[in-house]
Amino acid sequence: MISSVIDDMQIDILDKTISCMYQKRQTKLDLAEDGGVLLGYENKRTSNITITDCTSSLECDKRSRSFIRISTVLHLKAHAIDEPSGYMGTWHTHPQLKPYPSEIDINDWRLSLRKNKKATKHLIFAVSGIEYIGLWLGDSKTNDLSLIGYFAYGFF
Repeated sequence: MISSVIDDMQIDILDKTISCMYQKRQTKLDLAEDGGVLLGYENKRTSNITITDCTSSLECDKRSRSFIRISTVLHLKAHAIDEPSGYMGTWHTHPQLKPYPSEIDINDWRLSLRKNKKATKHLIFAVSGIEYIGLWLGDSKTNDLSLIGYFAYGFF
């Protein structure tokens, strides 16, 4: 499990989610980007966030070595979601040891935050590299993005 505190908020990413991202890493030159939706919940009282699961690419997603367009609506429909869990952000892979978000990623995350304003206070965005996962916290009110941290796959 990844557990981190940022801005007095506890963020937990459960092992099931980490395993999903680990299995989809771009470890070979011919592998396209993979990704999907992060599922979980935000505690309304404490604002703590728990990511319980994630989806991976569907046939309807557009994918190449350096690009993925996720059909968020279809991901949510295809994955049975039990209350109180719901959409908590997105994740995708990069063919880098330690992944850095592209300008396209950051613009997409900010668009997701604008669309999310009334649902949750925050969203989580993850980029899964070959050896590390990078996690960012998005604030739905201000549209700000903050790095939560980089986490090596071998240490959890």
